[in-house]
Amino acid sequence: MPIRNSLGFEYDYPYMVNEIVRLIKEYCDDEGVPEPDIYSEFGKYTVGESGATIFSVIGKKQQNDAEQWYMLDNSLINTLPDSWGIKERFILLPINHWDKEYQKVNIGGISCDNADYYNSEAHINQVYLPAYDEDKDEPLFLGFSIPARTRKP
Repeated sequence: MPIRNSLGFEYDYPYMVNEIVRLIKEYCDDEGVPEPDIYSEFGKYTVGESGATIFSVIGKKQQNDAEQWYMLDNSLINTLPDSWGIKERFILLPINHWDKEYQKVNIGGISCDNADYYNSEAHINQVYLPAYDEDKDEPLFLGFSIPARTRKP
């Protein structure tokens, strides 16, 4: 959601751009560095490809006969708010245990909020991750990243 639509007032983009360029020029002048060419885009899509959020699975829960839950060491609502707020699709990959058999799972965060889970239904695909023995194996680590195909121009 663009800033200008979510703050309840018109965001002053020209002022913000001028401030950023002024500060860059000021720092370059102070350090005797030539002014750089500046290419930018406001928003998460500028750096989405260069970052990832990594969680560890701290526990497994069986909710009923069909639902296996992997509980993460952090809150999805706080660390990946776009996954539930605007249904942003993330690449989700296990970091380890690739050699294990995969199973359908649900992913939940550690907060007590009932929306703190990765909603695979909203993201079209079910989630399949390696099964592991939490008493014997090292923790399972999961990485989330924004894929290029969902980036908006």
